[in-house]
Amino acid sequence: MLVVATSVVCATEPQVELHGWRVQQLLPKGDTGLGEPFKTFESEGHINRAYKLGDDAYFVISVLKDRPRYVDSLQLTGTRAATLPFKGLSLGDSSERVLAALGPPSAKREIESPRVTQWSYDDRNYSVEIDAAGRPYSIKLESDEHLLGFPKGEGDFWKEFRAAVLSGEFARIEPWLRPDVEVYRGGKTLWIDRRYRDYVSAPDAEMRQALVGDRRSLVSALRRFEPEQSVRLTDTMGIGMVFKFPADAELEELAFFPYAGSYRLYEAKFREGSEPVTHK
Repeated sequence: MLVVATSVVCATEPQVELHGWRVQQLLPKGDTGLGEPFKTFESEGHINRAYKLGDDAYFVISVLKDRPRYVDSLQLTGTRAATLPFKGLSLGDSSERVLAALGPPSAKREIESPRVTQWSYDDRNYSVEIDAAGRPYSIKLESDEHLLGFPKGEGDFWKEFRAAVLSGEFARIEPWLRPDVEVYRGGKTLWIDRRYRDYVSAPDAEMRQALVGDRRSLVSALRRFEPEQSVRLTDTMGIGMVFKFPADAELEELAFFPYAGSYRLYEAKFREGSEPVTHK
């Protein structure tokens, strides 16, 4: 039996965002908004780029060598920095605040250099490091089976997604987007090309038009047509759900793959114009 999840999952729902960036989002081809990395290094199949956040902290964006456009992990390290909080926590907070926010760890591991204690959690996709003064020194967020695994629970996610689209509100559709979503429309490939938090607060006009515009959009297609659902099996993405639209619809198909406990939109392909070139 194929089990499909809704967007509501358990209390240990995977975390997706650190300092406004999301794991699995596509790394911008040019400026990240973080300046030039002060250090680039390799480790265990990853390429890591470290960016300074003032004098007391830095931020690391890591990609897999064989998937160099996808953010695989994010890490915030230092004694203090003006960053967005993670589950209410910031660098330099007390260990008591860490316990209150995250609960006791599943395991602790001592690290010599720098001298910190790593707190890890079996059922979560993040870990923290606590320094000798008892303060959080590092927060790391990773892509793993908790984030990308098969959704748990039952429910008809398509009905919820369709309702969000037909609302015509970008704010309701955005939670259904994977951070690596691509929209093929008018001979172009539209994607989230900067820090996720910045993009969704001011999405490109073309992306907004493709999602909620009056013409040639998800809204206009779903108002007029009912798609047929099928399953797509892949080696790298797992099990996806594809919704194919009739031949006279402007929208050809929507593809969904697991992310953070639910199916989220991965690709939207319109029929009009020439076939766009994708970087996937």
